[in-house]
Amino acid sequence: LGRAGGGLNIVPSPRRLRGGPLGTGAARASQIVAGAFTSGLVGACGRVWTWGHGGTWALGHGEQLHEFAPRQLLALSDYKITSLALGQSHAMAAPHDGRKVFVWGTDSFGTLGYGDGNWQQLPFAVPQELKTLAPEIRTKSVSVGWQHSALVDQGGALYTWGWSGAANSDRSWLDGGGGQLGQGDDRDRWEPTPVSRLHTSEQRFYDLRMSYVKPWRVVQVSAGRTHTAAVIDVELDMRDLA
Repeated sequence: LGRAGGGLNIVPSPRRLRGGPLGTGAARASQIVAGAFTSGLVGACGRVWTWGHGGTWALGHGEQLHEFAPRQLLALSDYKITSLALGQSHAMAAPHDGRKVFVWGTDSFGTLGYGDGNWQQLPFAVPQELKTLAPEIRTKSVSVGWQHSALVDQGGALYTWGWSGAANSDRSWLDGGGGQLGQGDDRDRWEPTPVSRLHTSEQRFYDLRMSYVKPWRVVQVSAGRTHTAAVIDVELDMRDLA
């Protein structure tokens, strides 16, 4: 429903998805994802289909073409994907064992996790492994926003990278961005960076870098255009509720 992939047709109410094995019932869906101009689906088999606007390479098919029906993402066919995220110009996916994370699309302020402080000039036309992620991390889920990315590992740690809405950038005043990485400052991050501090009030916080702090765990994260939301499991006391 809505206007998908920058097309001219508006669907004002839910309509059955047609085309491909999903439309015929030959495959069952386990996750559905909507980006700014793209759509994606993960089958129960772990395969991925994407469709919509292909102008930013965010569909991952290696071609800058629009797809008007679900097209299987063949570059990920060797993996059982359990988490898929689509943004405005980039995308991310993680397989069930969490040992790898794949990114593709067009880089903007480090959204692809390139890690060297410079924009990745050439887009990732097909999914590429996120090499800047520490090898010991096992990813549970991923999420992408407009110009930032986030993931939760299997232990409940949160990592973010990309645009922080830096106050001195030429876009922060226009788009209202700032702080969406949750790092406590307005610096962009070019590789996955752990989020360590959780504020429960203006005066109280729990910083995972302090040895005496009881660990808090992220259950789910969702990255939006210029903000991020998370469900967090944490043990509080009465002072946190004041």
